[in-house]
Amino acid sequence: MLELEYTLIPQGLHIVGEPLTREERIDMLSAMAEATHGSSLERTMLAALVSGADPATLTQDAETLEILRELAASAEHLAQDYELEAFCTR
Repeated sequence: MLELEYTLIPQGLHIVGEPLTREERIDMLSAMAEATHGSSLERTMLAALVSGADPATLTQDAETLEILRELAASAEHLAQDYELEAFCTR
């Protein structure tokens, strides 16, 4: 049972109002690539993406480039805190 929990919630509980750390964002993007495309991307590419690199500079492979472009938008969203603002406007 604990193995399942750690697989589904590897970082523990989320704290409202705190965006994911850099390492957590890299882990999340890796999980997203695996879940949506069945692809294991290099951690260095994902780290560069989280740091704001242009996906086109990270690979020459068209399939990997498309995945990185999709993940780039998610990387930006994961770096922001939208929760407190959403609570305050409701």
